[in-house]
Amino acid sequence: MKTKRVLAVILAATTILGASLTAFAATETPSAPEPTYATNAVAGKASTAPGTNIATVINGAAVTTPKDALTANLGLAANEKAYTKVSNFDAKKSTAVKAILDGFTAATGVKVGPAVNFEVGKMAGGKYTKLENGAVSASFAVAPSFAKGKTLSALKVSSAGVALLPDTDSNPNTITVNTTAEQQVLAIIAQ
Repeated sequence: MKTKRVLAVILAATTILGASLTAFAATETPSAPEPTYATNAVAGKASTAPGTNIATVINGAAVTTPKDALTANLGLAANEKAYTKVSNFDAKKSTAVKAILDGFTAATGVKVGPAVNFEVGKMAGGKYTKLENGAVSASFAVAPSFAKGKTLSALKVSSAGVALLPDTDSNPNTITVNTTAEQQVLAIIAQ
């Protein structure tokens, strides 16, 4: 029964997105340069893509795709490197995505937890370029109080639509999802 409700919400959310997807891309992209921090790690594993993590709603983020596979998946040239951007999702800047998250909660009764903006682009010669394709595995550390005794998953909202991503790791305090490099919001769900 829950599966049917989740699928109905995803279908409805995809419809809601419609014309507002262009606005999502425009409003979620910060215009000022972000500070660069040290390479991220989750559960002792360093990210295979350096980047900027200014999210405070999670305890860490890391790309877990092996470096060679990541380079191939993203189609990077020899002078290009994968670069990750992670920040808190701001509902005030993306009301369409907020409506989808609220609709999911209303339809399923499952509360959406921490939500982050996530993307993997490429750096070449100090210039960052967004990518739209390429398989990426990413891990996020969450507060033990949020995840305790529950199964984690992530609701992905992007210009391509909405998807429910299962947790592929066995650590109760982290979630690892198979996603893509494109700009997206990942909202973590515990049920």
